[in-house]
Amino acid sequence: MALVTATTKVQIISQVFTLLGKPRPTLDLDAVPVTSQVSELYDSIVPQMLVAANWRFCTVISQLSQLTSEPSNQFYHYAYLLPTGYLTIRRIMKAGMQHAWINYQIYGDQIYTNYDNPLYCEYSIDPGPQSYPIYFIKLLHYTIAAEVALCVTQDVNVASLWKQQAEKYFSIARNLDNITQPTSFIEYNEPFSAHYGL
Repeated sequence: MALVTATTKVQIISQVFTLLGKPRPTLDLDAVPVTSQVSELYDSIVPQMLVAANWRFCTVISQLSQLTSEPSNQFYHYAYLLPTGYLTIRRIMKAGMQHAWINYQIYGDQIYTNYDNPLYCEYSIDPGPQSYPIYFIKLLHYTIAAEVALCVTQDVNVASLWKQQAEKYFSIARNLDNITQPTSFIEYNEPFSAHYGL
């Protein structure tokens, strides 16, 4: 099974209408009020879903750009620009210390920390619907259907059904996404060894 399929916003919304038993909308989502409303909801639902889990398909790592000016916060020595287009920060890493915990705070469009350059940031982006895996597209179908079912069908039971489907499929999608990365290994350190008698 291919993990990725080329698709578009229009195709995703069209499939939602099919799930709700309604005719597929035209290519122009602004042609009628109901498709325009669903299009607006899509634009708010997708970013929420992209940060709802640590999805591997939308996670990237890049080096942070250090600013020459010092942070206005006296507790930190260095300031870095947040990455362009980030949705949420997963972690900050020092070169050669990817498993080390790095203390940082976000202020506006900057990251404050006491670690000098180079620093790397793991964060989530929206790669666009053409890069969404099949399981995430299906999750979007169910989630959007749950959100718009009442206004499209005027049926509370249909809305409840798609809400249950979306909640159930979320964990399935997360499990499928987890397959794309190796299992994290346990780092043996003094507290761990002392606790387990190793």
